[in-house]
Amino acid sequence: MKKLFRFLDGLNTAADAKYRLLCLAAMVAGALFGGLVWLIISPLGFAGVEWLLCFAGFSLCLAWLWANLYALNHALHDGAYPAGSA
Repeated sequence: MKKLFRFLDGLNTAADAKYRLLCLAAMVAGALFGGLVWLIISPLGFAGVEWLLCFAGFSLCLAWLWANLYALNHALHDGAYPAGSA
């Protein structure tokens, strides 16, 4: 998360666009992680697509919350921000 945050902070875009990209990247990663967990657990009795939606959706929501909490503790800056000056 820290590497993604530093990469996004170095982009030459507005802070709100960086925040949206951080949330989007975290949600995609969370949904993929939930889908992977479902793929591993599905032979145990969670084989339906509704279980895939449950696992991926819950992970997606947790990733969104995690990205918001991380962004609250670390400031995103407008424009290009030198990586070593913070």
